[in-house]
Amino acid sequence: MILQSSIVIPDCQNPPVLQNGFHNATSTRYNSTAIYSCNPGYRLFGGNSITCLDTGNWSKLLVKCTIKGKILE
Repeated sequence: MILQSSIVIPDCQNPPVLQNGFHNATSTRYNSTAIYSCNPGYRLFGGNSITCLDTGNWSKLLVKCTIKGKILE
């Protein structure tokens, strides 16, 4: 009798889109990180990265890109 086991590595698919920004994710596998930046003329507010969790979902995106000089509401 031969027992085989398989390990399924979670895949989070593409990271969320950030309005007026972009990410540098090169992988969507478990424990991968996506680091966000804003387009020219915009400033980053909040944390700049998310991680692929063992649930197959990305951690919550807590970042916003606002026009430089504009007060964040």
